[in-house]
Amino acid sequence: MKKSNAKKKPKARKKPGPKLKGGRPTLFKQEFAEIAKELILHGMSLSKLAIFLKIHRDTLYQWMKDHPKFSDTITKAQDDYNCGRVEKSMLRSAQGFRFTETTHEADKDGNMVLTKKVRKFVPPNATMAIFWSTNRAKNRWKHQNRMEHDISPEAANFIMNIGKKKG
Repeated sequence: MKKSNAKKKPKARKKPGPKLKGGRPTLFKQEFAEIAKELILHGMSLSKLAIFLKIHRDTLYQWMKDHPKFSDTITKAQDDYNCGRVEKSMLRSAQGFRFTETTHEADKDGNMVLTKKVRKFVPPNATMAIFWSTNRAKNRWKHQNRMEHDISPEAANFIMNIGKKKG
């Protein structure tokens, strides 16, 4: 059978029109914002939040793009959680703290065995205490830069008049 040399008709181009939303309806509910906020404030990651909501992580990110209020709630919760952790660590460092150090070693069979526990103390970090105090209680702890000088009134007058034109 011979192939036809006839030209195929070009396909008609679709006319621009209203964009139709196809696909599956969204599972998003506005109350997810409050649920997400509480879970994130307790340390849940976005990946685990997606699993909790029974959606794919990409879907969560799409919801954050499509729903600014939802995104803002999540972003604020993450910021609050992270700042809270940093503040606790800073305070702990400023005050000093105790911890238990454990050492494990392999026995003759290759199993890890606890060999010793030592209670240790990390002394207060003076720099962190100053930083914490100046930022948390600004009225009581201020950085003050003072400049003292010992200059005669004549020298002060001369310095004040440098650059002024006499006229």
